[in-house]
Amino acid sequence: MKNTSETIPYPFSKGRTTDWLLFGVTLLFGLVFAWYVFAQGMTMVMVDQYSHNAIARQVIDSKTPGISQLGFWPPLLHMLMVPMSFSDTLYFNGLTAPLILMPLLALSVVFFYHIVFLITRNQPIALATAIMYAVNPYLLYFASTPMTDFLYIGILIIATYFFIHWWKTDHLGSLLIMGLLVGLSPMARFEGFALIAMAGLFILVRLIMRKASYHKIESVAVLYGLLAMIGVSFILIYGTIFNDNPLAFLNDEWSAQAQQEDFFLPTKHSVDISFLYLVHSSGLMMGWPMLVLVFIATLLAPLFVRKERMLFIATSMILISPFLFDWLALWQGSAIIQLPHLPPYDIFYFNERYGIAWIGFALLMPAVVATAIYNLLRDRKWYFMPMGMFVAALIMMIAINVSVTQLKAVACYGCFDVIKQSRQFSSPTHNEIAAYLKEEYDGGNILMTRALHNAIATNSGIPLRNFVMEGNEFYYDQALAYPWLFNRWVVMYSSDLEIGDWYRSREEVSNRWSGSEEFNYYYEKVYDTPVADLYRLREARVREFAFYNNIQESSIPSLNREEHDWDVTKTYQELDNKIKNGVMEPHQATTTPTR
Repeated sequence: MKNTSETIPYPFSKGRTTDWLLFGVTLLFGLVFAWYVFAQGMTMVMVDQYSHNAIARQVIDSKTPGISQLGFWPPLLHMLMVPMSFSDTLYFNGLTAPLILMPLLALSVVFFYHIVFLITRNQPIALATAIMYAVNPYLLYFASTPMTDFLYIGILIIATYFFIHWWKTDHLGSLLIMGLLVGLSPMARFEGFALIAMAGLFILVRLIMRKASYHKIESVAVLYGLLAMIGVSFILIYGTIFNDNPLAFLNDEWSAQAQQEDFFLPTKHSVDISFLYLVHSSGLMMGWPMLVLVFIATLLAPLFVRKERMLFIATSMILISPFLFDWLALWQGSAIIQLPHLPPYDIFYFNERYGIAWIGFALLMPAVVATAIYNLLRDRKWYFMPMGMFVAALIMMIAINVSVTQLKAVACYGCFDVIKQSRQFSSPTHNEIAAYLKEEYDGGNILMTRALHNAIATNSGIPLRNFVMEGNEFYYDQALAYPWLFNRWVVMYSSDLEIGDWYRSREEVSNRWSGSEEFNYYYEKVYDTPVADLYRLREARVREFAFYNNIQESSIPSLNREEHDWDVTKTYQELDNKIKNGVMEPHQATTTPTR
C-alpha cells in the first residue's frame, strides 16, 4: 500500500504565532462582546438560559445535591459550569457559561482557520473565513449565555479538524482525540448522534480508500467506537439509574417532543416544509445575503474541486450533519421552529437558533469556490493571475461585508430583537415575583415546580436549597401533600391563566391546590400576576391547627424559618399520623387558642 500520509503540525505548535494571535484577539473580542451582552441585560432572558444556569448550580446547591440534578437534558454544559457555579456572583448574574464558552470560541476559531487552510491551501482566504466565523452575532451571543448551541458547534469544529488531520496523516493521536470529541458531542446536543454516524461512515470510507487490511479496519472501528459511545453510554446509563428508562432523554415528560404536544407542527411528515423552515432559520442566523452566497457556492464547489475530492465531501458532510439531523427531527415532529412570516404566523420566534449549527459548512463553501477560481485562473496563464486574485478577493470581501453587516444589524441596531421576541423569552411577571421575594423573603421553604423556577429562583437571590421542586424527590412529594406543614412560601400558576395541556399538567402545585379552601385557609396571596401567584404562610393558623391536634410546633418545618430541611423518613410520617388521628380537619378551627 502506497503511503500518502503528510506531516502536519497541530495548531499552536512551535512557530505558529498566527494561531496564538488569532486565539488572543478572538478571546478578547469575545469577552468584550459578552460584557456588552451583559450590559444590555441579555445574558439571562430566555427560559432555557435560566434553566441551564440553575441545573449546574443544583448539583452543589439543592435539597438533594448531586449528579441526580443534571436531569435528562444533554448534561455536558451543566457539568462544565459546576465549578463556576460555586461563585454566587457568577451564578446569579449568569456568567458561569461565558467563562467556559468564550475560550472554546477562541479555540474553535483557530481550528476552523486550519480546517479551511487544509482544504483550500490558501492562508489569506482561510484567515478571512475564520474572521467571518468569529464575528457572527448569534454565535457570539450563544457563547455569551448559558446555552448549549455554541458548545456543540465548538466541539463539531474541533472534531472536524482532527478528522481531517487523521485523514491526511493517519496519525493515531488525531483519531483518538476526534473519537473523544465526537463521543462528548451528544452530551452537548442531540445533534451529536448524527456526528457519530457521519464521522464513522467516512472513517470507513478512508480506510477502504487506503486499502487497509481487515485487522486495521477492525482495530480502528473498535477504537473509534469505544470513544464515540462515551456520551451515548452516559446518557443511557443515567436514564436507567434515575428514571428506570435508558431512553428517558427521548420520551421523558420533559423531553422536547413532549413539550411540543400543544404546538402546531407544520413541518411534521413534510420533507420540503421542514427544509423550508430550517433554511429560513439559517437566513435569520447568518443573514440572507450570506445564505444566497452559500447556496451558489455549494452548487459550484463540487465542479471546481479536483484534488482530494473525497476529503472535501467528507468534511462537508460532517459540518452539515447538524442541519441534516434537525431536518429529520422537524420532519419527525420531535422538533419545532416558529417564525413570524411562516405558518402559523405567530408574532414569536421559537428555536430559530437551529439555523446556526451548520455555520462551519456555510462559510467553507465560499472559501472553497474563491480559492478554486483563483487557482484555475492562475494555472492557465501568468497574466490571468491578477484576475484570479480579484475574483477571489471580491467573493471574500462580499462575504466579509455581509458578516460585519449582520453583526451590526443584530447586536447594535436591533440589539437582539429576535431573542427578545422569542417564545422562550422569560415572562416579566417572573421577575416581578423574584423582586418581591428578594425584598420580603424571611426564611422558610419555597414550593415551586420547574415549570416556574427559571427567573424566580435565580433573580430572587435565594439559595436553591431553600426551594422544593420535583427533582428533590421525597421532599417534593411530602411538601406537595401538606404544603402548609413544610413550606412558608408557595408559587403556582395563576388559576385563570390559559396555557397548553402540557404546561398545565407539569404544574402540579396549581393543579392540586389552586382554588382549594384548605390551601387558602393556610396561605394568603401576597403577589399576583397574570401568569403566576405568590403565597405566604399564615403562621397563626398553622399553630392553631398544631394546638388542637397536639402537634409540637417544633416538629412542623414550615414554622421553622432557619432550618429548611427535614427528615424525609420520619417527619412526614409522624405528621401524617397526627393529622389522620386528629380531633379536627386542618382548616376547621376559627379562633386562635391562648396557651
